Amino acid sequence: MPKITLLASAMCLITAAASAASAQYTYTDITIPGSLQLSAVAINSKGTVLGAWYDQTFTEHGFYFKDGAVTSFDYPNAVETIPTGINAAGEIVGGYLDQNYTEHGFILKVSATGTQTFTSVDYAGSPSFSFTGIDLKGTIYGDAAGDANAQLLVSYAKKSFTTLLATNNPTLYGVSPSGNLSGAYFVYPSGGFIPNLQAFVDVGGTATTIPLPNAVNSLAYSVNNAGAAVGYQANASNVSTGFIYAGGVVTTVTAPGAASTYLTGINDHGLAVGYALDSSYNETSFTYAKGKFNPISVPGGSATGAYAINDAGQIIGTYYDANGQEVFLATPVKK
Repeated sequence: MPKITLLASAMCLITAAASAASAQYTYTDITIPGSLQLSAVAINSKGTVLGAWYDQTFTEHGFYFKDGAVTSFDYPNAVETIPTGINAAGEIVGGYLDQNYTEHGFILKVSATGTQTFTSVDYAGSPSFSFTGIDLKGTIYGDAAGDANAQLLVSYAKKSFTTLLATNNPTLYGVSPSGNLSGAYFVYPSGGFIPNLQAFVDVGGTATTIPLPNAVNSLAYSVNNAGAAVGYQANASNVSTGFIYAGGVVTTVTAPGAASTYLTGINDHGLAVGYALDSSYNETSFTYAKGKFNPISVPGGSATGAYAINDAGQIIGTYYDANGQEVFLATPVKK
């Protein structure tokens, strides 16, 4: 399939949302005919879904799903476009590879008529740069290389960068609408040369290591406006369990029958989403709150992986069908 850029007027590659109701959710299939696979990236408070799709050469492109329609986008003349975040205003951020395969950050604004306006952003001195997320105020966050290529966590607002974390090579994974951050940084074991990952949150500008004493590796995928974070921790046997970190307290979460559990998103109501693998590596997904699990299962699909949830309870993720990996939007059924 040739490389394509879909504007609002080019809807021939859009599949109408094929919805099927479960007991608690209406599932909407998000597909692009001819694509090799789709991935879910983020969902904003208005239900706009951000994702990536791959053509038959496995080249990555961005897309957003809004008001029942898919629109694809590519940074002009880019080799690949890698979307990473979207805020309530519909501003999209990420990275792109130029013809020399150097990565740059981008900001995409879409007008009411569908006109796409891109801005390229670089961090001075960094051989590559990409944005990871954007908050409600339009402050953008990303990872950059500083002195001796040590990784930095930075913010970008009013065309100016601010360094937020500059030690232990932090990597950002989650940005809440209020600007709270979550991710992981490197920790070198005594006498070791290969770093482990240590989960952290940054709430209101204060970074905190999440206390997970039994973890060899840990990562915080998502954080909400109250500073509650979710992620996973892996022990010395490489068995992973999910965790919620809220109010300074860690709650370990293991899905029923799971060999490994991962929590990937949390909203401001404290409802978390995640996925689990059984001993045969079969993947299932769920919501979790106050000790209760609720399964997420796309009708006709398999290997469902929930990725993110907004405050309306809408969930995005991926699943497999006869066409390969697709993206779903699960919307709670109003009672």
